[in-house]
Amino acid sequence: MVGYGTYGVEVVNILKQNKARYVALDYNITQVEKGEKANDNVIFGNITQENFLEKLKLDLAKCVIITVDNTSIIKVICDRILDIAPNANIIAKVDSKAEEEELEKLKINSINSKTEIAVLLASYAFSDFSKPCHIKK
Repeated sequence: MVGYGTYGVEVVNILKQNKARYVALDYNITQVEKGEKANDNVIFGNITQENFLEKLKLDLAKCVIITVDNTSIIKVICDRILDIAPNANIIAKVDSKAEEEELEKLKINSINSKTEIAVLLASYAFSDFSKPCHIKK
């Protein structure tokens, strides 16, 4: 998993709850230290550096999840990953339709955080408010 920020921490928590094996990467040492304190498998590194990527053996990963908050570098990260592991299954969090379309050209799956949140909020408007609504993370 690339990015151990707000979304990355949440994804790691879900992966751990489901006993999935994972490695989270972040270039922000403060985030890495936060992960270490939480006993998460987080390592420090720059995912855009080829020599770092090669050590990760991404071709063996079931998928690569990208949750970086700086969406301007998502395409660069995807390009680097695909250079090393051309058949990698990548899914990236994006924040705009333009980013979705850019990744679609690379055959990369994406989730538009703004659209997905809007769908969830609207679905509550149509739900039965007489019953408590709980979302399982």
